[in-house]
Amino acid sequence: MTSHVIDAISQELGNQPDPLPLAYFYCTRESSEPNRSNPTEVLCSILKQLSCKYPGGPIFQSVITKWRERLDLGTEHRLDLSECIDIIVDITSTTGAIIVIDALDELQESTRGLLLDGLDTITQESDRQVHIFVSSRENWDVKYHFRKMPKLEITTADNSHDISNYGNASGPLDFP
Repeated sequence: MTSHVIDAISQELGNQPDPLPLAYFYCTRESSEPNRSNPTEVLCSILKQLSCKYPGGPIFQSVITKWRERLDLGTEHRLDLSECIDIIVDITSTTGAIIVIDALDELQESTRGLLLDGLDTITQESDRQVHIFVSSRENWDVKYHFRKMPKLEITTADNSHDISNYGNASGPLDFP
């Protein structure tokens, strides 16, 4: 579902003369990809995608400045969560942005709040509008966090007909 949302947003942005930058991340709790459930890694990926206003464009000065600081200190370690947030706020204050995060519930409950707080900071401190779209299974903390935000809740019952149609249109599922 989130892939369709991203495709629709991308198509709409492609029709605009000065589109907002779009960044997205698919979370997962798979042991083979532990970084995909780490709030810092989520925001590092978002930052990387937002570091240029458009593909192949120049890198924003705040990203270059932070990288030069690291090189001058002789360190190349990854940015921490607060550094990512600060740079994203700086970038989005110039351009605005659309950020999409899929499967937010895949982050551990003990660290999910760090990402939620970071997204709040980005939307509140940016000088331009930052749109956030998240998908998640029902979790009390996610639901509570977004309680005042517009939301669309979709349950299995809501889309069982679509799932059935997709299965019938695709033909039989063959598993090795």
